[in-house]
Amino acid sequence: MRSLVTGMTAVVTITLMLGIGACSADVSVQSRPQDVRTGRALAQLVADQADCAGFEDYDAGKDYWDFTCQRGPLGERTFTIRTVAGVAGREEWTKELTARGVPHRTGPFFVVSCCWDGGEPGTAEELWRFPGVG
Repeated sequence: MRSLVTGMTAVVTITLMLGIGACSADVSVQSRPQDVRTGRALAQLVADQADCAGFEDYDAGKDYWDFTCQRGPLGERTFTIRTVAGVAGREEWTKELTARGVPHRTGPFFVVSCCWDGGEPGTAEELWRFPGVG
């Protein structure tokens, strides 16, 4: 009986350890993503802080990862959240958005922008719920 209890204790302990390890790592808006998984975790946090209704993977490059999320009563406004592996990638993307006149907010390793909708880039006011500066 004692070996059964010891064995069950070991199984429960291992199961708990695996469950804790499976939870998403500590992610903050300051986190630096290294791959699509960590980029997604950062983008999901940004989307959650803005109360986005939907969240999807969109595009990826060598050291950036794009995701989209929707806001509004019917999810009618779509936003792009680009997570980047470095500051240079963020600066390059913000310069491009600025040149195109697309409002955006930036964090250390993410940029949120309004998706083009009917040829209109959206307004800066639509971004106020997202973390970052802009």
